[in-house]
This record gives sequence, structure tokens and C-alpha cells, in this order.
Amino acid sequence: MTERYYGQGSFSAALYDLIDGVLCPENEAAFYRALAIGTATPILDLGAGTGRLTFALAEAGHDVIGVDLSPDMLSVARRKLDAADEAVKGRVSFIQSDICELDLGRRFDLAITPYRTFNFLLRDKDRSRFLQALYRHLSESGRAVIDTWGASDDSSRLRPVVQNRRMVVKLEGSPFNVARTFKSDRTDLERQITDFTVSYEILDKEDRVLKSKDESLELRWCSPDEMRALLMDHGFHVLAELGGFDAVPATTPGDRLWIVERTGRR
Repeated sequence: MTERYYGQGSFSAALYDLIDGVLCPENEAAFYRALAIGTATPILDLGAGTGRLTFALAEAGHDVIGVDLSPDMLSVARRKLDAADEAVKGRVSFIQSDICELDLGRRFDLAITPYRTFNFLLRDKDRSRFLQALYRHLSESGRAVIDTWGASDDSSRLRPVVQNRRMVVKLEGSPFNVARTFKSDRTDLERQITDFTVSYEILDKEDRVLKSKDESLELRWCSPDEMRALLMDHGFHVLAELGGFDAVPATTPGDRLWIVERTGRR
């Protein structure tokens, strides 16, 4: 049985901070904090997960609203909020919602959609619904950042997953370690979707497997040309198309950071 990634009871949600959080680029949080300087409204974090960036922005003095669909991810985020200092507690709130259906009735000067959240939207209509929701939540002078995976104008150049690559995380002060292995990936070029099978293991200190679970992760990539057209069709102007958190303009196929603003028309 392969369970849904970030679904209820998933290892991917429970172990996110131990694995994905550690693997994220060191300059990611600094990039978002720099963009947030001078922001007059709370920041909207769409796909907040366990609050990794929500808390990084709150610790820099910003009010942040984190939105995520996964109750398990938000459960971790709220436990972290309970343990935060009082100043951070006063700046952070979390909402469980489908980001495609979000309607908070207010607008924001900065909205972020980090760590490939956009690529979890597999259907054209969901992409469109999300961009419509993003548009109605941005102020007239507001900006949004959308972090996308594997963007390439040539699908044959998509970077393949290194199959059977096993990552073990040693947990200090715990009787357990954890491991994650990308076991396989299946790519549908017509639908632009890759379906990953990811195995999680709970290990004892001798690396014996105590419990394991396979989870399915589906992501849909988007070429730069396709993304530019989508953004324009939904009323956005691209301010910058970056290749990474060093803020250097993208010049080669790969991941993209899109910084956009409303054009004032749709």
C-alpha cells in the first residue's frame, strides 16, 4: 500500500523538519526575509507546511499568516507555535485551507508560495483557481513569489531522480534514526507529471528497520514559456525570473523563482 504524501498519518509530514527542512538551501529564508523588508501588511505564506518559513519571517519581526491543506503538517506547525516565544506567537497564525479556494477578504503586500507548492497542482483548472486566489489576495502594489520545480522548455532535460538513493538522519538523544529513499519515478510527458514512490523507515541505532512505509508524491512541472503565459493570462506581470535564492536571473533549464505583481487587469 502506497499512501499519499503529506496525507493524514504520513511519515512525510511527521518527518518533514528532520529531512526536507534540513535539505532546503541555507539562503532560502534570507531571500524571503530580504523581500519582506518594508512590507506594511502581514505576509501570506501559501503552502506553509510546518511553518518553516512562517517562523523565519515572524522571527524577523513580520506578522505572517500560514495556509496549508495538510492537517498533519499544520499540527506540527502549531506545536512549534506553542513552544515559540511570546513575541513570535503574537505574529503568527495558521489556517487550514485549500489554497485554490482561499478567500480571506483582504489583500497583502507580499505572498509567498514556497518549496514547489505550485507543482502539487496537477490539473489546469487548479492552477487557474490558485492564480485567481493569489490575484485577489494581492494589494495593488503587492508582490508574490512562486517557487517552481524542474522548469524546462525541453522535457527531455528534466533532471531524473537518483533512484534507490537512501538518506539516513541520525537523531541525537533519540533511540531511533530515520531514512528516506526515492525508490522509483514514473514520468508522464504528455501530462507533465512525475509520480515518485518514496520509502520512509524508522531505524534503531543499529540501522535495523523497525517500521517502514511507502508514500506517493506527484508533481507537475511547468516550462518557463508555459509559466509566463499562465501568469500573464491571470493578470500578473513578471518582475523577476530567478534561478535560485542568490537572486541571479535564470539562464538555464531548472527550478525557477517567479516574482510577480498584479497588472491591474485580467
